[in-house]
Amino acid sequence: MEWRSIFKKEISRPVGLGLCYVSAMKSFFDFKVRDSEIKLRIEQKEKEEENIGTVVWDAALCLVESLSNLPCFRNISDSKNSMRILELGSGTGIVGIATKLMFKDAHVVLSDLETDLLDRNVRSNVGSDSDSKLSIVSLPWGDENAARKVGVFDVILCSDTVYEAKSLSRFLQTLLWVTREGESVVYLSYRRRIDEREIPFFEDLERHFTISVLRRDHTVVDDKESDYGTKKSRNYWHNVHILECKRRPETPTPPLSDKTKIMCFNESSKSSENDIKIVKSKTEGADIHVVLRDNEDPKLLILMCHGLHGTIKDFTNRLTGSLERASSSSYFLVLPTCNQGKYVQLIQSNTSNGTKVCAERVLSVMRKILKNHPRSRTLKDIIILGHSFGGIYTRYLLKLLVDESIIPKRLNPLHFISVASPHLGIRRKKGVFFGLFKTLAPIFAGSTGKELLLEDKNGIMDVLSDGPFLDALSYFEQRTCYGNIYNDINVPLCTSTLRSQNPYRENGVKISWEDKNYPGVVKTTFVKSVEEDDASRQRLAFSGDSKRGSQIRDIRKKLISLGWRRVDCKLWGPLGLAHVQIIGQQGGGEGVQSHIADLIFNSSSSSSSVDISKAS
Repeated sequence: MEWRSIFKKEISRPVGLGLCYVSAMKSFFDFKVRDSEIKLRIEQKEKEEENIGTVVWDAALCLVESLSNLPCFRNISDSKNSMRILELGSGTGIVGIATKLMFKDAHVVLSDLETDLLDRNVRSNVGSDSDSKLSIVSLPWGDENAARKVGVFDVILCSDTVYEAKSLSRFLQTLLWVTREGESVVYLSYRRRIDEREIPFFEDLERHFTISVLRRDHTVVDDKESDYGTKKSRNYWHNVHILECKRRPETPTPPLSDKTKIMCFNESSKSSENDIKIVKSKTEGADIHVVLRDNEDPKLLILMCHGLHGTIKDFTNRLTGSLERASSSSYFLVLPTCNQGKYVQLIQSNTSNGTKVCAERVLSVMRKILKNHPRSRTLKDIIILGHSFGGIYTRYLLKLLVDESIIPKRLNPLHFISVASPHLGIRRKKGVFFGLFKTLAPIFAGSTGKELLLEDKNGIMDVLSDGPFLDALSYFEQRTCYGNIYNDINVPLCTSTLRSQNPYRENGVKISWEDKNYPGVVKTTFVKSVEEDDASRQRLAFSGDSKRGSQIRDIRKKLISLGWRRVDCKLWGPLGLAHVQIIGQQGGGEGVQSHIADLIFNSSSSSSSVDISKAS
């Protein structure tokens, strides 16, 4: 049965947390495994929000009852069973202990962050005698060293591990480290709770595992049933499903067809004086510029993603030229074309499909380039720049790159740069204009329009500012956001630079260039705390938006906590054209583009004659 079938019917009510409160309040949990002589007495601690793994949850009981029927254990006698089994996130250890008692010759490893409770439960249920085939290890999710130390396993058992958004990425990464491609199998006892959070996890999981449903909750539950029921009357299979996840074999890289072959269509000496050569190539989904100085192999990858209804011409008009002039070493520039439309951008742009879809397209292109391009082998570092909506879907992309072990393992994340990107959405003050804007945005921008208005059902802007998405952004050594102080009708200064108000709209504020070398750049500052940033503010930020004000404040606080450089820019941009001037689509922003280029190469160099990394 395909895993998506779980979500086709409405979730059984009441949803509940997934444990019996009566039993959870006891110091010991007694349980007899159905159709066996195994009796377990599991020590518990009082359930706390910070330590939820110290009580017995329903999903663990379901997995214990299913052990003898799991395909990998079926028809295997104790004497022949010497497979390596890992219980990941053991908690009290009830699943791993039951597994060891059923299959005595198996090599069983129980793992969790804390191991004292596990140790006591193993000694009281299995015995205190030394058993070289039973061990307990501390294994924090996301800790590669710890995962590599325990090695890979034939079978991994997990119960109720899909419960917390911020831990899902680390959980998946750990699964990849402890499984063997094409051989290992994971059995996941999953309790369904929040579809919007859990479906994306299974989509990520499916990229590495073939997922099938072994047992699905078909029970009809009395509306009066609750988590306070007794063990005899309570159905602990309520909303619990047993999934089998087989690790996919490594797919050998197929030879490139004529359609997807990376073709060099222009190779020339850009400037013999500086000994620079630019090798341009195309692949399906991206243009690639390899800029070579002194014939040195590139170590820096620069990824630039355009915004809503944009194209790579937004960058190639002027910004790529600024990069060539500013560079002192070779670099590898990727300009994805996979999110462009074929004809009329305003109507047929692929960027209207939403944040997740746009990010996944770029990931597919990046995979292909890093595997197949002959000059990608020397790459060590990555800098990512997104203009407008490009700065939003690249934040989703970061989490996908972490899941694929591209960052920080394959490439060192140096700098994330957003240019006029709506990190707080594109909501406006109430009025006729906002009403018209709210009506037209989904028409011309599809799913993306709803997401940026904070009106989508998945709350993508919330998702991007929390859990594994925020963790992925934190890997970068630096984060910079550029914004226009005026003349940007698309993305005003507050949302592009994470502010609660535009300080340049106050009376008496003088505006001048911060550095004469960068006309258009007004001020560079550094922010790392909302409290510090709003110290002079008299009233609550975004209080005028009664519907989404609290949500915007929460998003802003989480993002700012990572620390950002702000670069405020002033361009003449009539009719709001400053939004595209800032990256060179229209004339007038050359000083800002030079600033961006110097900032990029400052990130990859320990010294520079132009110090633009300090806050003023």
